[in-house]
Amino acid sequence: MKGPSRRALVVLCCVCIELYVFISSSGFELSPKKNLGAGGPPCDREAIRNGLWLKKRTEDEDGNGDDYEWSVPNRRCSFQSRFHSDDFCRLMGNAVILVLGDSISFEQYASLVRLATNGTVISENLKARAQHKRGLPVIINVCGQSNVTLVYKMQIALTGNKWSNSMDDILTKMPPTSVILNTGAHFMGDNAFISTLEPAFNSLEKWQQSCMSRNNIPCPLFYRTTFPGIPHCMNFTAPENNRAKMEEHVATPDPGKEWNAYHWKEFNRQNGLVLNHLEYSSKLQYEIIDGYEMGLTRPDTRKTAADCLHNRIPAIADANNAAFLHHMKAIL
Repeated sequence: MKGPSRRALVVLCCVCIELYVFISSSGFELSPKKNLGAGGPPCDREAIRNGLWLKKRTEDEDGNGDDYEWSVPNRRCSFQSRFHSDDFCRLMGNAVILVLGDSISFEQYASLVRLATNGTVISENLKARAQHKRGLPVIINVCGQSNVTLVYKMQIALTGNKWSNSMDDILTKMPPTSVILNTGAHFMGDNAFISTLEPAFNSLEKWQQSCMSRNNIPCPLFYRTTFPGIPHCMNFTAPENNRAKMEEHVATPDPGKEWNAYHWKEFNRQNGLVLNHLEYSSKLQYEIIDGYEMGLTRPDTRKTAADCLHNRIPAIADANNAAFLHHMKAIL
């Protein structure tokens, strides 16, 4: 190497070293721990499903009463643990988003309203009204001039019964542009459960084809997998990221306890029945929100010793909605 070139290289190296020392001594984080792959392509479903509950950084506290957030420690891809309302409103202008399911789906709906409005908390009385007056949806407009309509419809089962309307009826009364669906935590035997899948997903296929044709946009279905209640939930004070340990805890026999009747240990297997039907027996365009993994590993968020299914803080629901927005960004 010639003399002038060598001197230029030495000067450049010195500048780089000085810049590194300045950044290090100034306290800047070169690699924030919450999104280790912040510069990579969007994480796929498998990466998100295998996420972990990690401590929030102080500046990331978002007022949901929790010290943790669902994070994807994968340097090859990016996932935003926090829901950004500006992104949501810009992306979803004039959309109608239908959240369809039981009281756990209401938790996701209430979280979505709060996140989209930067803090609006809706009353539990709305859930009670939707539950006890069949066919009455909860409808809230958010995002100001972007005019996003969030709809919640109580649906205990995928087919019409005394608690729920038929899927066709729901989808035609107020046609959504996307649906977030969960089959609910009200267990039924496999034969009865499987018999509800085909008619429900046939109705969703008709809705999706009509929606895409009418609006000339993607009209995705999001299926959220069902998480179980956690026996003896009050014994937990922090997340438990060991999924195998938590599955063993949920499946451990506990004679005489009322939660045995809830069949919590069967939820993941029945999640598999739905996913198999979506993959092999439907023509739907869909994405999966892995609520099972997010909820299974948060035993510490449950309401009371008598209610180890529902949650007193919206940590799991917020994580569900972060995944929803992540997938929406990839679709739209």
